[in-house]
Amino acid sequence: MIGEQAKAIGKINPQLYKDYPGTEWHKIIRLRDLISHHYDDIDHEIVYQIVIEEIPNLEVAVKTIISDLTSK
Repeated sequence: MIGEQAKAIGKINPQLYKDYPGTEWHKIIRLRDLISHHYDDIDHEIVYQIVIEEIPNLEVAVKTIISDLTSK
């Protein structure tokens, strides 16, 4: 879901990727595509590691983006 929404945001507002370069948007989208279309090739331990290590950082980034957008 996160990857799909990141892809949709890029279509609506590609500038958002440039405004928040600390978030690895293209990696998020590529992981979504990998999970959705090439699930037989997935190393589940790597996906678990990404979830544990990266989702908290992404949550902070998304909250910052929402705050920035709602304060404009």
